[in-house]
Amino acid sequence: MNGREFLRLVKGDPFYAVYKHIPVVVLTTAIDDRDICYELGATIYSQKPDSVRVLRSLLTTLLSFDIIQEQTRVRDLLEYSGKGSPRTLI
Repeated sequence: MNGREFLRLVKGDPFYAVYKHIPVVVLTTAIDDRDICYELGATIYSQKPDSVRVLRSLLTTLLSFDIIQEQTRVRDLLEYSGKGSPRTLI
């Protein structure tokens, strides 16, 4: 089972509805799955870090947020390209 199959199952199958609220962090080497993973219910999508230290830092930062409530704000922070005006980030 790959990540997309997992997301389809946990976020879409009524049998697993009790788990739907659990945040899913996708760490991958694929660069073309981001939109698909977000559509399937991923909370955060990121490239795999190069070291355990970077992974630990990423997870510590993510866990310090209330991920469900901050999901849109965090996505905007990660994806804001500087074009136009961003949604409120703070």
